[in-house]
Amino acid sequence: MPTTYLIIAHLLTDFTLQSNRLVAWKTKQFRGVIVHVCIFTAIALIILFPYLIYWQTWTVIGAISVFHLIVDQTKINIALRYDKYAFPFIADQALHFLSLIVGGYYLSNLPLNLPNKFFFTDVYTNKALISVVLTLIFVGYIIKILFFQKDRSLKMNTSKIISFTIVYIFYVGVALF
Repeated sequence: MPTTYLIIAHLLTDFTLQSNRLVAWKTKQFRGVIVHVCIFTAIALIILFPYLIYWQTWTVIGAISVFHLIVDQTKINIALRYDKYAFPFIADQALHFLSLIVGGYYLSNLPLNLPNKFFFTDVYTNKALISVVLTLIFVGYIIKILFFQKDRSLKMNTSKIISFTIVYIFYVGVALF
């Protein structure tokens, strides 16, 4: 379960909640990357609330956040230097994915700490509900790009669209299993 929730936090942060302004800020100033990573950290803390009583959760989220910062800044430097997008994006996402898997695995042996075991456990661990959440995140991201960020959608060439689609489907597939 922790791996799935880390993936959901990552999908929300790197795709759905990342505006054009934040993308532009990240490419111009390191502070933009810091804000982006702080958003990931906050979402991960909220989503992993049943695990927050364990120091391991704080350590894992902190480590993933620092790693996210380093990877994103490196991707930005490479993409700007070589004017390439698809390979740095896929490499960036592969490294993020690796950190989420390792972090989730580390947390997977921790017991859930939910106030009302019956209701919250059933909701928090419900695979059908998680599938719906992942679908809504995906649809929300596509709608955002196509309808609300027209300038971004116009800049999306075939390699970008294929890269986004493959990475997103991969994340969703892993999150569901």
